[in-house]
Amino acid sequence: MNLIRILTENMIRFRTKNITSANLKTILDKSPIVINEYGIKSSLLTEGVSESMRCWYYTQVANWTFEYDKRVPDPYNTKGVQDFLIAIGHNIKSDGSFGDETAKALATWRYGASAGIVTVDKLWSKIKSDGYNFGTMNEDVGEMIIDICDDLAKSCVIDQQTSVKMDLANSYPRELRDQLDSSFIAAIKYWEDYLNNFNVQMKISVNLYGSSNMPNMIKTQQDIIPWYMSVLNLIKKNRWVDRSAEAAEDGAAMYVAGDCPPLTVCVNMGYYLTIYKQSGIKIMGRKAKESFVHEIQHIMWEKLKGIVKPINSRANIKLAFPLAYDSYAPSATGVSKQLAQAQISQSSKNDLTANGIDYNKLQAYYNTIKWRKTYTCHETELLSRLAAYRQYLTDRNVIQMGGTILLPTIISDIKKIINNVNVHWNFKMMIGCWVLGGMTPKLTDFVNKLNALAKNSIQDKNNVNLKQPDQDERT
Repeated sequence: MNLIRILTENMIRFRTKNITSANLKTILDKSPIVINEYGIKSSLLTEGVSESMRCWYYTQVANWTFEYDKRVPDPYNTKGVQDFLIAIGHNIKSDGSFGDETAKALATWRYGASAGIVTVDKLWSKIKSDGYNFGTMNEDVGEMIIDICDDLAKSCVIDQQTSVKMDLANSYPRELRDQLDSSFIAAIKYWEDYLNNFNVQMKISVNLYGSSNMPNMIKTQQDIIPWYMSVLNLIKKNRWVDRSAEAAEDGAAMYVAGDCPPLTVCVNMGYYLTIYKQSGIKIMGRKAKESFVHEIQHIMWEKLKGIVKPINSRANIKLAFPLAYDSYAPSATGVSKQLAQAQISQSSKNDLTANGIDYNKLQAYYNTIKWRKTYTCHETELLSRLAAYRQYLTDRNVIQMGGTILLPTIISDIKKIINNVNVHWNFKMMIGCWVLGGMTPKLTDFVNKLNALAKNSIQDKNNVNLKQPDQDERT
């Protein structure tokens, strides 16, 4: 008989008979030994947390939803570790101090009480011996918790009651749906305006044909732009759909690949409900628009791949981001899961210092496992992040549509990162790849190369051919 089921059945009896904690201990003493999911004897967790609720937390941590859902503890900081352990039933303090009490509880969850790990030093030594030796203890512990939660989430079950309680199924307010509709339309409008902008078309002409003289501009306006407008019209017709459960599995706010219908944006409404409740409808709508801008880029490239020459060559992308790579290319098979941080050249150091940026602090901020994952330099995402950042600056009148991002703007946002001040997420992700690449090219050149990238060159896993656009789609 499954031992976890024995515990669950005893707890059901415990609730129905209104038995005390002492009675529950008696029941468990008479039951077969309780083991954790790794087959190691573990101490009994607190009475009030069900296996289904623990499974919910395992699943959320495994999917990195702690990055946007404040209900989910962040395993990369001490208080988050403590809150995670409390959430799954351990009776410890949440004081932000990683002492022996926290170490013992974490070791009991991971290795079982019989392992005898009761101090911080013993726990860290054991974690390192298991291969988690990436840097700070917070990093090692965080990676270990995510890996174990990922394993547990594959075999545990979240019941309907927990799902309804925690995921707020079918409880999205009408205001939320209406705002998502408005954000979607605004994102489409942004791309229409962007692609019709003369300055943008000049950049496209230079990228494609080498100059923006009259013949090349005519080719851009007649042979390139209509294709993108055609795809935008199709996206507008298909709109967006709710795929909260599927998106949550990957920790995504939106996505357009996999099981998402063609020419459609799939949305994690649970993510936007959380923002709606925490920050209000206005901020939620703004973030949704930025995400729609990001995802629409993916769709446009996928539909035009192999039909229209990419607006930005991979060579141009690598001029700004030397570590950028195409994870979908055959040669990407077996790419390391971690990026090594390149050395900073003296010219970059001088340039950063002259602009008031502490390059040591900037390098230290990104020198963690979280940022060294190859996703940080995923070619398709780098350029989508640039698009979303441009839209963010345009909406705030920092730049005009299709305008140049000025060096002081980039400097200001980099300093916010160093000082842990809130900054646009797409910018933070984008800059991370540049930092890991040794802050090469130097900052002043990097900003120029960013501005030279007229549009995201997005390549996705799926490729659906698109017929030549009809004349009415060209206008």
